[in-house]
Amino acid sequence: MSPADLTKLSKLLDSLSRHYSKLQDMENEKTKALMSGDIDALNKLMNDEQAVLMECHNTEEARKKLCINSKYKTLGELMESSEEYGCLLGPVFKKLSDTLNSVKKANMLNMRLLEVRKSTTSYLLEHIGISDQETGYKKSVRVKA
Repeated sequence: MSPADLTKLSKLLDSLSRHYSKLQDMENEKTKALMSGDIDALNKLMNDEQAVLMECHNTEEARKKLCINSKYKTLGELMESSEEYGCLLGPVFKKLSDTLNSVKKANMLNMRLLEVRKSTTSYLLEHIGISDQETGYKKSVRVKA
């Protein structure tokens, strides 16, 4: 890989790290919205998240295009192939990996919070006599007396 391509790859990885850092912040905001039950804030965050995910996708596609003709299958292999590559890419790769792990943890917490909310809502609806099938946009709702 040429020095120019390595520099470009390093910049792409740094860009990905910044995008995922934005997602991390959004996940933390979603946690607050889920805990407070603020549906409007959650909807706005989810809409904003779509734009950041598109940025991530586009940056990842640029990275793939840059690396498509590389003899190395993974970034790990590339970094291990020479000390120079490892020194240039190692820190930004670690930062990206750490950020991705943080996003995953926050996302898993939010999924658990959603599951708890869903279970609580289903339980309450069941005990007031409304089944899960009747919670859609139907005109008739049966309530047990």
